[in-house]
Amino acid sequence: MIFGQTGGEFVLHFPAAKDLRVTGLSESDREEICNMIKLRYMIKQPKKTLMLFQVPQSSLKQYAQDNSKYSFINLPDNKYRLFADEFKGSEDVEKEKEENEQD
Repeated sequence: MIFGQTGGEFVLHFPAAKDLRVTGLSESDREEICNMIKLRYMIKQPKKTLMLFQVPQSSLKQYAQDNSKYSFINLPDNKYRLFADEFKGSEDVEKEKEENEQD
């Protein structure tokens, strides 16, 4: 999920399909919808991490792409990730555990 700095806009990124850009929401509606999506994602994809980004742009049009057609991923840099707000999937938890054991 990609959020802009302001406004009720967000993008749901789908690696093998067309991204969904949602606009025109109030901040509270955006937050409520995003919380529902996060909870549903945790249930349906417990092994995967739902990456969250907040970018400085107010319009997120550049991040909404048809990935099935062009086969590329247009995610923001990791410096915009909201790691503290993400729910880590079991695969990422295991990966981090292995990396820490090697150190």
